[in-house]
Amino acid sequence: MKRIAAVVITAGLVLPLFALTPAQAATTAPAGLFGIQDPTYDGVYRQSEAILAYAAMNEPVPGSAIGWLKDQQCADGGWQAFRADTTTACDPADPVTYSGEDSNSTALAIAALTTVGESGAVDQGVEYLRSMQLANGALPWFKGGDADASSSALAAAALTTAGQSINSFANGGTSLRDGLNQFQIGCDGASAQQGGFRYLTTDELFGTDFASVQALLGFSNRAVPVVPSSIDNAEQTFTCPTTDPISNADRVSAAAAHVVSRLEAGGGTIESAYSPGTVDWTNTRFAVLSLAASGHGRDAVAIAIDALAGSVTETTVDAGGNDKPGVLAELILANEAGKSALQPLATSSGLDSQALFERLEATLTAGGEAYSGQPEAVQDGRTAVQKTTLAESGPSPSIQANARIAVLLLLAGCALLALSRRRATA
Repeated sequence: MKRIAAVVITAGLVLPLFALTPAQAATTAPAGLFGIQDPTYDGVYRQSEAILAYAAMNEPVPGSAIGWLKDQQCADGGWQAFRADTTTACDPADPVTYSGEDSNSTALAIAALTTVGESGAVDQGVEYLRSMQLANGALPWFKGGDADASSSALAAAALTTAGQSINSFANGGTSLRDGLNQFQIGCDGASAQQGGFRYLTTDELFGTDFASVQALLGFSNRAVPVVPSSIDNAEQTFTCPTTDPISNADRVSAAAAHVVSRLEAGGGTIESAYSPGTVDWTNTRFAVLSLAASGHGRDAVAIAIDALAGSVTETTVDAGGNDKPGVLAELILANEAGKSALQPLATSSGLDSQALFERLEATLTAGGEAYSGQPEAVQDGRTAVQKTTLAESGPSPSIQANARIAVLLLLAGCALLALSRRRATA
């Protein structure tokens, strides 16, 4: 019995790590896709970011790129990370295996297709997001899962880009803005955490970086690409204690103050929660974009852009030396938003958007190119979708605790298995 228990415990923990590994991955990139990296977990996301970068540069998007993204849309209006055969139905959403249609891919696709005037696909995508909205106003990553700050924020940014109001995008009278508010840490949290965002409402009062930088963008009522009119250093956290309802402007200011504090702690970058002592470049890029959208954090934005300029060589190519379109696009989006926000004091930055854009253009596939690598399996309870889109942003405290428990259970299972084997042979 102990041996059976040990096997069950071990299998239950190990099998989910490989649940999303495709049985037979495609070997060549289709025409119109940006990048020759395997798109299994990030195809729609990186394609959408690339199209948004074209919009930021006021460049016409190739028809093949638009067509690729439209073809990926599911019959009910949503998108999943990627489907190799668009003649077959999309996979149903499964929050347990992190597979099927999801709100993050859908949100980015909505924003991207809005910029190229594909209103029909956009309207269908908006309705799919509406079908995902929970009674608390927020959205989950996958239907059937718990609402989270990041998914709600990406949906908010996409809806704003599409001309929707997050104040009126509601489920039973509870708006998406109301849904985002519940993740923000207020006066009940430590001063260093106030203004930041938890990933889940059930998490401890501790700001998760990827949730905080994305929520700031969703909060700020700015379309993507971000083209702010001004930026200041007037961000400030909440005045505590307070019994009055917190205004939207104060929430944005407090969120910006938290993001600025995180950049300052990292000398213009945000530290990786997965690998302490190293930089989370994805969150740093998002921080610049979100602060520019908020109209706050002027000095922090300037320093962060300089840091991003030094990251180009390190972050923009894969292990095979191939340019990564998602990273190139994020750098363009951050740089263009930052440069616009910092005018007139800063006329240029260390980042060269035009050079980055030319590299991005060159990643557009003509079809038939061999993929440069295989998709990642699930790691630390998160799929490669999240690893790709959020880089090393790190799990929320509850996920960290669950991961520690899982490791302890796995070790205990292995110990029980070894003990049972010794007894069986005794």
